[in-house]
Amino acid sequence: MYIKLGKIRLHIGMAFAVFFALAANSLGGHFFVLTFIFSFLHEITHLVCLFYCGCKNAELDFYPGGIKLKAEGFSMLSYDKTVLCTLSAPVMNIFAGTVFYSLGKFFPVSLFYEMSSVNFVIGTGNLLPLPFLDGGRALNAFLLKYLDILKVRKICDICAFFTLLFLIVLFFITLMRGKYYLFLLFFFVYCTVGCFCDKRGVSVT
Repeated sequence: MYIKLGKIRLHIGMAFAVFFALAANSLGGHFFVLTFIFSFLHEITHLVCLFYCGCKNAELDFYPGGIKLKAEGFSMLSYDKTVLCTLSAPVMNIFAGTVFYSLGKFFPVSLFYEMSSVNFVIGTGNLLPLPFLDGGRALNAFLLKYLDILKVRKICDICAFFTLLFLIVLFFITLMRGKYYLFLLFFFVYCTVGCFCDKRGVSVT
């Protein structure tokens, strides 16, 4: 289903609708809903920044893997604007996480801490220097200001390799301690697949 909202086109697939309904009503479904809400905030922040920097049209694609933003003209932005647009969203999530954490200190409601945790995970996770994440795209654009594309690709590939290595080491550490290892395993697989499937171009995240 496509919904046109001015310069923004929303695509909500049947697979996403079914997946969302099942996940939201499963055990821990409220965490899934919170993740979706703040992932949407993440993409809206990208969107606002992109329009501010000159992009004319955009599409938000809702699919079982999350939300993908495609913006016409993103690949034509200057290096500085690309860095700004890519880093704006994770910074917003970290800011929101800080706000909710502060609210949790004043009002002892567990929901505030949950909202804070989800935002911190989304924000810090997207800052990792992997090519399909905001951190990787920002690093690539920043380096292109000073180095030729071959050197930039080599540096970015090295950063991605060591990031994945760090994640797998972290997975084994948490596996031995018995905490959060399934989440880290899922995240490692997600990052590995994302690196191999990454297509540079109009897709922002």
